Amino acid sequence: MILEFESIPLDDLIIKTSFDPKHQNILERHTVKIMKQASAQKAEQVAAVVMNEHGAVTAMLGGRNWAKSPFNRAVHAKRQTGSVFKTIAYLAGLEFGLSPDDKIDVSNVVIEGWSPRDQTDEDQSEKVMTMMEGLTRSSNKAAVAIAEKSGRDSVIQIARRLGITAPLQEHASLPLGAQEVSLIEMTGAYSVIAREGRSTTPHAIKEILTGSGDVLFRHYPDA
Repeated sequence: MILEFESIPLDDLIIKTSFDPKHQNILERHTVKIMKQASAQKAEQVAAVVMNEHGAVTAMLGGRNWAKSPFNRAVHAKRQTGSVFKTIAYLAGLEFGLSPDDKIDVSNVVIEGWSPRDQTDEDQSEKVMTMMEGLTRSSNKAAVAIAEKSGRDSVIQIARRLGITAPLQEHASLPLGAQEVSLIEMTGAYSVIAREGRSTTPHAIKEILTGSGDVLFRHYPDA
């Protein structure tokens, strides 16, 4: 979001945000504990977004220490999303006409010489699983098979409708979150799912007023 104001002294602006101090305090407190545990794995940075189903950000962390690194990783950094992206592939499958009980063949998922693997690959007895089982187990094979059946372009179009604007390529690994998306956009996509498909706009600024009370900007909730 870019807001421009002409001939208005900045010290006369009143900015109302959606941040909740209680949420922010809880987020920071728990993040300190998590980062202490992650130090053994040499995790140096962190990013977090707490958002309600209407897209309002109630808490955010853009890094471990703003004084040392003011870069906001929650908004500006793009990283591989991993398994959280799989849900979008399943949505594409549902739109394609599959149902949660439909069986997916995961016995030999090979695309262009590449084959996804699951953590349970040591158990080769299972050749078929339902969509629901695939989602519950976060199966890489099932997600890729569903994306191939519904079409990789369909997965990208679903992502766009969920509010993801990051560049996405039609690679076979697309449904596994191998491509980079910002945390704020990925969280916003899940807020759309929480609203049962109704559009949401991630935001933190609710209103901007002049010192005399004139409204310069107001965020109107999505219908």
